[in-house]
Amino acid sequence: MQLTLGGCARVVCLGIVVLLMGCASDVAARYPSLAGVPAGVLVVEFSYAVSNVSVTVDGELVVHDEYTDEVRVEGVPAGKVHVVVTGGDGFSEPLEREFDVEIAPGASHTLAVAAPKTTDGAWIYLGAEYIALAIIYSSLILAL
Repeated sequence: MQLTLGGCARVVCLGIVVLLMGCASDVAARYPSLAGVPAGVLVVEFSYAVSNVSVTVDGELVVHDEYTDEVRVEGVPAGKVHVVVTGGDGFSEPLEREFDVEIAPGASHTLAVAAPKTTDGAWIYLGAEYIALAIIYSSLILAL
């Protein structure tokens, strides 16, 4: 007797595969400031999700090694602060940006940061990887 999968079971298998794929999420952080000090919010928005994102504000590491498309830092002291944003992986050019930002008390300041360009070699590798995974998953589904 041969075991076959119906249409619903194949959709469930595909759903499980999609759930296993990583998704970027927004990162919330808090600057280690003293209570009662006037503070604001710093938002770093990337044009698309970036790996290994780290953010420092006036030398304080507030976010380290995250996969995200937005970082929100609460409690940033009002006034001029120095912000360093780094990130990227082996698939893209390194991201290294520095900003001097004026934070207003009780206000939010948004920095728009262009995500690093993906290298040509990465596109070739990713394309080959996805084709291989599609063949493997198709074979597994058809074998059931």
